[in-house]
Amino acid sequence: MRTRELRSPEQPYKVGLLLVLAVASAASVVTAEGAPDKALGVGAGIVLVLLAWRAAVVRVSITDSSVTDVRLFVRRTYERTEVAEVHLGRPGGFLEGHCLVLTLRDGREAPLTASRVYSWFPIAVHVIRLRELLADVRRWQEQAGSR
Repeated sequence: MRTRELRSPEQPYKVGLLLVLAVASAASVVTAEGAPDKALGVGAGIVLVLLAWRAAVVRVSITDSSVTDVRLFVRRTYERTEVAEVHLGRPGGFLEGHCLVLTLRDGREAPLTASRVYSWFPIAVHVIRLRELLADVRRWQEQAGSR
């Protein structure tokens, strides 16, 4: 069984930002006075490193039989037989943006938010890259129909 991993084009920036914040938080220990302030700086640094690690594994995994949206803390799997169509959409929510969206056979839409690019992150190539990811998922879907 072959697995294809698709990642948001913004993922390296998200991970990098979290790591920079972790280092800055841990570095604040040098200037902190008192044990509580030092513990807070170290604790925040550790939490940010753990978040960066989780952000690094966020992806959309496609196998011959399913597509899995691996998010920061949640994993959703959709069987190939459940998927009617895939398209670009705007999932809404606090941060909005664009992502791949599955239309399921029962009419529900399932945004693959691991592929999300944000509308406030003004790099047009990210939306172009998202369209390339869409083409990959559509090829997967077409291969399902031919089997």
